[in-house]
Amino acid sequence: MQSGPIGERTYFAIGGFLRQHDGYRDGGFPSDKGGQIRANLKHDLDNGFVKVSMQYTNDHNIFYLPIPVADPRNPSLSLDPYIDYHTGTLNSPALRNVNVKYRDGAGVLQGLNRDLADGRHMRFFNVGLQYEGDFDGWLVSAKGGFTKGKSSFDAFYSTTNPVSANTFAASYLTAARTAFGADVARLGYAVAGTNGATVYDPGAASGLIMSGQYRVSESDFYSGQADLSVTRKFETGLGTHDVRVGVYGAAYGNTLFQAYQDMLIEVQSQPRTIDLVAYSATGAALGSVTQNGVLRYTTTLNQGEADAKMVAVYANDTWEITDGLRVDGGIRKEWYDYEGFALLSTAADLGDTTTLADNATRAFSGAIVSNKLKPSATNWTAGVNYDFTDNFGAYGRVSNLEVPPQMGVVSSTAPTIIKTKARQYELGVKASFGPHYLYVTGFYTKFDPFNATFIAFNPVTGRNDQPVPFIGEAVAKGVEVDGRIKPVSWFELAGSVTWADPQYRNLANTSGADPTAVNGNQIIREAKFFGNVRPSVRFPVGGGEVEIAGRYEWVGRRYVDLFNLTALPAYQTFGASASASFGNWRFQVVGDNLTNAKGLTEGNPRTDQLAGQGASDAIYGRPLFGRSFRFILSRSW
Repeated sequence: MQSGPIGERTYFAIGGFLRQHDGYRDGGFPSDKGGQIRANLKHDLDNGFVKVSMQYTNDHNIFYLPIPVADPRNPSLSLDPYIDYHTGTLNSPALRNVNVKYRDGAGVLQGLNRDLADGRHMRFFNVGLQYEGDFDGWLVSAKGGFTKGKSSFDAFYSTTNPVSANTFAASYLTAARTAFGADVARLGYAVAGTNGATVYDPGAASGLIMSGQYRVSESDFYSGQADLSVTRKFETGLGTHDVRVGVYGAAYGNTLFQAYQDMLIEVQSQPRTIDLVAYSATGAALGSVTQNGVLRYTTTLNQGEADAKMVAVYANDTWEITDGLRVDGGIRKEWYDYEGFALLSTAADLGDTTTLADNATRAFSGAIVSNKLKPSATNWTAGVNYDFTDNFGAYGRVSNLEVPPQMGVVSSTAPTIIKTKARQYELGVKASFGPHYLYVTGFYTKFDPFNATFIAFNPVTGRNDQPVPFIGEAVAKGVEVDGRIKPVSWFELAGSVTWADPQYRNLANTSGADPTAVNGNQIIREAKFFGNVRPSVRFPVGGGEVEIAGRYEWVGRRYVDLFNLTALPAYQTFGASASASFGNWRFQVVGDNLTNAKGLTEGNPRTDQLAGQGASDAIYGRPLFGRSFRFILSRSW
């Protein structure tokens, strides 16, 4: 980062980063690679300023998804010997050359060679212009910007739980005999791509086999936006008003291509892809259920385009009635105009008689569905703050939130179109004595309507084709406490704690699920109790200063599914940091999860939201990263 003057009243700033990182869960290739550069040029005017800015980003990062952590045959049995809880991953060099096959709308077979190491690859350029000017107390602000970019996405998603390798093979025996003849005597496993020659014996390892979903997504996107506002402070006979009014407009859009296919893998960190091969009684390979590790070629296939225009007007006012009494309010009205299309797909057999992997793929049918939608939304908030004394005060706020359907509904073949609405109330008290403070806030939020619909993975077809609509209400109420004490100049203790009761109410379902068993349940992945405590000490050393800080965090019990059948257990973590500053130099070391605590931040959302995971505690989830340290050395000039 470098900044400074380049002339009279003209300043510049430029900075950025380059990075490469092997990842907290080593997948056998760098997880993060790339960089970014940002710059701006600002010129001060007699009554304001004008600033031009730009940003260019070209960066990759990997997507860490849930892993199996316990044996589904015996949930008390850890899978750590095969996939380490803190360092294991299903990302693997075996997924660096994946062939994705599908038929396009003209019936032509297409093949995409994809590399998991590309990860989430974001490339975009942004340019912006900002102006502010003060005209005798009228503050005029004008902003504009344009972004153009491309996003490529490669990730290996969790799908179904691991299963007994023998049970999995037996489930395909009838289909293999139908496809490859009655001479099929047995099914056996082999390392993918070896034509059955390199035998793989699951019994020599965990005895399990599993599948996952390789997902490909490509998108070109653009966005242009502009904002114009005027702010004015008015003195009245009853206090001071600080009023702002403005208008905002945007035009944006994107193209979309998605292809998902299922891969068969061993239960192992950095797993190899596996083939399930049909053998004769003499050991000859007669065909294969899979092909080069592909269990089912493209089972989800989407393509479309969406463009949007949006206009919003807004106003807010901060009213200082008397010393200590302040009221504020704001409102924003938004109008959207979406237009787009989606390509329809149909079932297809790609015609390869040597494998079952291409028997039930998706292909573009050549048909297109066009969509238009013009939603709107009104959001507003009002709050009041009253300081009884210099040390004590109270505050309250009510807010109304409306989230219209997003642009993606017009590039989808079967969207769920619903406007989510929420009303939030907050009421609190505060106390402040120098460096000490305490805030206690009670809150109540009601979403009505609330959309809990999700698309479930179907393990029989391999498709994400099971929409499960739950529409109703969600309520979260609770208390948040945040505070700090600093009894001496060199020590302070800060922390916060939240108790909440997030629950579903009055859900309705039209696909056969019983919503009465969901109503009143804890909202998926939302804890009732969480918080942190943060002590720190500072003391001089030589001509510099040393600071040592700690952090203890806890997260309460949550659930993976609507019916609260499978829990994500509560967990606690410890972290610490130490820094030393001497002149322009600063050295810092930061340690996270120092005790290697175990905890799951989510389950397996592809399959467990409706039925859980068949265990009281999750056996498949996204674990916390293990103990790690960062060392930072910096110098300023």
